Amino acid sequence: MKGSKRVLGAGTSIVIIIIFGLVYLVNWSHVETITASVSKIEKIKEYRSKGTNEKYLVYTDKGIIQEDSDILRDKLGFDYVPFLTEGQTYTFEVSGFHIPFLNSYPNIINATDSSGLVVNPEKKTPGDANQVSNTENTAVSKKPVNSLLKAINKSNANEFYKKANELYANGEFEKAIEYYEAVLTIYPENSNLNKSLENAREALNNK
Repeated sequence: MKGSKRVLGAGTSIVIIIIFGLVYLVNWSHVETITASVSKIEKIKEYRSKGTNEKYLVYTDKGIIQEDSDILRDKLGFDYVPFLTEGQTYTFEVSGFHIPFLNSYPNIINATDSSGLVVNPEKKTPGDANQVSNTENTAVSKKPVNSLLKAINKSNANEFYKKANELYANGEFEKAIEYYEAVLTIYPENSNLNKSLENAREALNNK
């Protein structure tokens, strides 16, 4: 009798594990693209059996989405939310559904601004068949700033943006301005770029 109860208990546990596994797989495999305006960004801490977990909730006019780690997609940490600005509109690629009892929302796996530029300069623009190679990336960093306007195009604008951010972080504000201005010739209406250029000019004036 005790043996039957053990078998029944083990069988029930296996069924529960399978059900949760299927729910996770279906949730993870569902990917959609939404264009939404960000109204609020909130960082929250969740308490779990193995410790705490931090994630971001992004409130938009299309509902709440989140940014959390996604091990199966080799996504650890926050790749996009730190680059978002409240009040701006972005196109998000999200994975999953809203699952209330798990306090889970569609998870951000990519984000681009209104110009189609990836908000994180470390990431590649999706669907771009003309991404520059590593050799070309190196060449970009070696080009003199007075030739930037001749060298930049839509396929390598992300690399110029990344370089501008690196220069800014290193305190090379004058050079950073040159790179930001070059990228703005491709994406003149990009609010993030205009803000970055404004910050670089202000930092140069205060230097």
